[in-house]
Amino acid sequence: MIKTRELNITQFCDGSAYLDHMSRIRAARGATMPDSFKVDPLMYQGASDKFLLWDEDIHPFPYEYGVDFEAEVGVIVDKVPLGVSVEDADSYIKYVTIINDISLRKLIPGELAKGFGFFQSKPHSSLGKCSIPPNQWHRYTSSWKDSRLHGNMIIELNDKRIGKIDTATGMTFSFAELISYAAKTRELSDGTLIGSGTVASSDISDGFGCLMERNAVLDEPEIYMKTGDKITMYIEGLKDELVISQKVQSSWYDNAPI
Repeated sequence: MIKTRELNITQFCDGSAYLDHMSRIRAARGATMPDSFKVDPLMYQGASDKFLLWDEDIHPFPYEYGVDFEAEVGVIVDKVPLGVSVEDADSYIKYVTIINDISLRKLIPGELAKGFGFFQSKPHSSLGKCSIPPNQWHRYTSSWKDSRLHGNMIIELNDKRIGKIDTATGMTFSFAELISYAAKTRELSDGTLIGSGTVASSDISDGFGCLMERNAVLDEPEIYMKTGDKITMYIEGLKDELVISQKVQSSWYDNAPI
């Protein structure tokens, strides 16, 4: 185990391996789920010049931006050769951690409509306090096999649990598949971070890994994060190690409804 801040993360490639999450989010935007999503991973290049620490405040963006968290698993890889196969890709994973892929939901539709992907809607993401090599997971209640983390992600908003999600069961594409996809036309530098996408379960009673999915499913008023809100996510049994706990930074303005 190592503190994630000691690692040199060179780039962030974020996948979307949980199709239950994808189908609900796309339905909320009025978009259909293409059949290709079931056989080919989706991925975008996230901000890679900076990552927030596990307990670092989130910038107080205006409430109307739709500030959301996204609970993800991530792996940090060694240098990966161009064209690596799925069968070989798992061997390049050096560490496993968690990610809060902070998203500004209300900016996403306008960006996607331009046909050029995310940018303003994806500020800097946060990384877990620690990272664990795949060969050390036998020491913990969670495990690493089939290029997936087998454990429960606990998500709490303002200290109230809103999700307990099995990180393996709903993961359609393994990390080996995500790595092979990312390396199809390029080498991946040592220190590349590959994100799983927001963890999700087919059973909504397990809760949610982000607020947009919660908003799409529950017959309740829409909510997003506002100044003073706290988001905590961790792997069950590793609350002091694989954890992110952040507040939305205080500001002189707060446009959230009372």
